[in-house]
Formats: sequence, C-alpha cells, structure tokens
Amino acid sequence: MGTPVRVRQVSTQSLFSVLCAGCIALIPLFAPGGLWAQTTKAVAETGQAILVKGSDPVKGVPGFGKNALPALYGEYATRIAGEDLVLRVWATREALYLKTGFWVARKTGPYTFREAKASENDDELPAGTAFLLTLAERPFPAGGLGALPDEWSIVFAYPARSVAMERFQQRFLDRFSYFLFQARLSTDVSFPANVEY
Repeated sequence: MGTPVRVRQVSTQSLFSVLCAGCIALIPLFAPGGLWAQTTKAVAETGQAILVKGSDPVKGVPGFGKNALPALYGEYATRIAGEDLVLRVWATREALYLKTGFWVARKTGPYTFREAKASENDDELPAGTAFLLTLAERPFPAGGLGALPDEWSIVFAYPARSVAMERFQQRFLDRFSYFLFQARLSTDVSFPANVEY
C-alpha cells in the first residue's frame, strides 16, 4: 500500500495574509508612473508605417528647385497622435547640391540629417500643404552592392518634426540599409513594406 498523503490545513487568517501581501506587491505595478504605466506609454509611443505607394522610379526630388533627378519614391501611411498621416520618401544616387543656409544640419542617433522647410511651389509635393524636409545625405551606411550603397541620399517629407518622425527616419534607414545589403543589382533596390518605429 502507498504512503498516506497528509493534507495540511491552511487557516483563513494565513490565507488572508498571503493575499494581502500579493496585493501590496502589485501596488507599484499599477501606481501612477509604475511599470504598467511605463509599458502602456512605450506601446502608445510605438508606431507602424505601411508602404501604400512605391517603390516607384520618378524624376524629381523636393528641396532642390525644379529638377529631374532620378529617384525611388514611396508613400507610407501611419497614425501619429490620433492623426492619419502620409510620409513621403525619396532615395536617389545622384549628387545633391545643398544650398547654403537652406539645409540645417542636425544629428539624431547614428545619423546626421539636414532639415529644410519645403517651398510652397515645390513640384514634387502636393500644393497647399506645409512640409518639413529631412535629408539623410551620403555616405549612407550600407553594403552589398560594392560602392553603390554609399551613394544613396534619402529625403523625407512630412508635416512637422516629432519624436515619432525621428524614430521613423532612423528605423527606415536601418531597414533600407538591410535591403541594400540584400540587393545584387540596382534594380533589386526597394523600400521596406512595413516600418515599425
């Protein structure tokens, strides 16, 4: 015959003590500024941009006057602070002339960007909307096509600068670097279909 199993009785008072201790341990988790609030804030601050147009070969890049610079163009749909936005991106291998005083340098993370306010009559942008332009100029850190990746410049156009936009730019450049690394021909180069930032 097997050994008899002993059942230990737990008093109501000790069970109540255990439950109270567990509840007290959870208070910092749900308190204002606690772990739950921090996690919720981090999730709310993350975003996703979906490529809805592109990568299309185009002639013309905003911020450089009337031009026919060959580039890849794409549009990303995203939602920031409850507002639906379209983020526009151009990638070109052409050398760009940066007008003094127009493009202002700014470092964000590992990248150096140049910013400018788009002129109202820029042919490459929809009329009647103010756009901030950000340029990630070459050399662009990537590999895979020999010298080709180092020659890319990326121009972003969006309504206004924000932390979310800066995250999108950095994440886009990271993903685009990966795509360049995977490409074997210039015709293989494309924009990522999804950018989580």
